[in-house]
Parts: sequence; C-alpha cells; structure tokens
Amino acid sequence: MHDLTLAGQFADRLLLLDGGRVAAGGPPPSVLRDEVLRPHFGPRVEVLITDTGDRAVISRRPPQGTAPAGPAD
Repeated sequence: MHDLTLAGQFADRLLLLDGGRVAAGGPPPSVLRDEVLRPHFGPRVEVLITDTGDRAVISRRPPQGTAPAGPAD
C-alpha cells in the first residue's frame, strides 16, 4: 500500500521498502516519523500527530516558483 496514512491507521506493523530492501519496520508509530521517512521521501514530508494519536503523512508543496524537492534535498 502506498498511502502511508491509511496503512498506519489499519496495520499493526509496517515495512518501509527502498529499492527492494527493508529500510524500516515495526509498529506504525516507529515507522511513521519524520526522521525515518525524510531520507526516502525528501525533506518536505511531514508526519502530523493528532490529539488522538493518529498519524497523518503529508507532503508539503514547495514555495511557488521553486522546483520540487527530492530525497537528495
């Protein structure tokens, strides 16, 4: 599944794959963290934690007139 927010809401465990290799694994709170996701999805990925403890993974748009950021940024 590619929707990380949805996966985090319904899965007991997540595996983050990068190039066919496991980059991270465990319960959603241990995988859905900025410091785990940003090396793979870029610096504009952010994990928001709601007042109920749910996690939402979002990708912020770059400022208008700039190129999209990639994992190397």
